[in-house]
Amino acid sequence: MTLPPLSDPERALSLAYAPRGSRGALHALWLLDERLGHIVMEPNRPIAAIKLAWWREALERLDTAPPPPEPLLAALSAACATSAADGRTLARVAAGWDSLIDDGVDGEGDADRLLRHAGLRGQALFVSAAMMLGEPCPHCAAEGAIWAAATVPTSLTTTTTRSAALAALPVTGKRWPRKLRALGVLAVLGRARLRDPATPAGAPSHIARALWLGFSGR
Repeated sequence: MTLPPLSDPERALSLAYAPRGSRGALHALWLLDERLGHIVMEPNRPIAAIKLAWWREALERLDTAPPPPEPLLAALSAACATSAADGRTLARVAAGWDSLIDDGVDGEGDADRLLRHAGLRGQALFVSAAMMLGEPCPHCAAEGAIWAAATVPTSLTTTTTRSAALAALPVTGKRWPRKLRALGVLAVLGRARLRDPATPAGAPSHIARALWLGFSGR
């Protein structure tokens, strides 16, 4: 089964640091996040919400039933079958994207909404990725939240909101073991995006920092 390439150069770079046997699963996971992110950008929000609900339910069903004839779901089902990842956690990625277009929570400000999104999407992605990579990762949830806050499309947030989110999110500074350096690369790139939002994804200075982490683990 051949999946389409990733459109984000930073996610594509991270695959180079994943163990060879885990790259297909990680590719499918990042592709899921990209696809759900494209849905959120649709101008018709009710239609986008319906599509995200479909993905959320389809991902949850991976734990109890064979996947429908959809290549990406089939790839994710196979990844779950060969690791400790599960559909229930993957479904939180869809819930995280939906949190950017839902009615929100009473009293919730823009920064609160971004943090809710980061807590759902980022934690689910990084925790699922660690399971697919086969290495326990106590700090993956926090690092995933930072990366998720950094990678929300600029049309859905503001620099002020991102800065507030960065101040609220913990920075662990932990060393990344070799199996998890694909996640470490993304974590350091996400932190760079939050601190320097005017610099585009794939900027040479950010990539250089990511390459050093891939080599050293820090």
